[in-house]
Amino acid sequence: MNAEPRTDTSRTPRKAICYRCSCVVTQVDASRCPACSFPLIQEAGRGPEVAPTVDSLFQRVSVRVGAPPLPGVHESPRKAQLLMEARRRRVQRARTMERVERARTDARARRKSAATTWAFVSALAAGLVAAFWVTAAL
Repeated sequence: MNAEPRTDTSRTPRKAICYRCSCVVTQVDASRCPACSFPLIQEAGRGPEVAPTVDSLFQRVSVRVGAPPLPGVHESPRKAQLLMEARRRRVQRARTMERVERARTDARARRKSAATTWAFVSALAAGLVAAFWVTAAL
């Protein structure tokens, strides 16, 4: 069981701290800093006398690059990212197959068109030769 004593938050003094300009407000009626209108962070009990600035928070080792990862955070990609990459590969593969099939169909159509044209020209030439022989025989 938890043996920590509970504190009644209605009786403890509350402070609001602005983390932009380090303003500490004891009357917590507003939700924004009176000096810079940054959102105030309310703290129950004894808060710090001077609020840390946001810049000093980002200078911490735990925030900088190369710091150990947070608990539960892994460097391996998430499942959603893996599924998205797999879907992207499937779509790309399908598009490639579609392009290849379209190219084959276009090549067949060109060959068929060339064969049809060649057959027409051959038939026309044969007809002209036959007509020339018939007229020459007369």
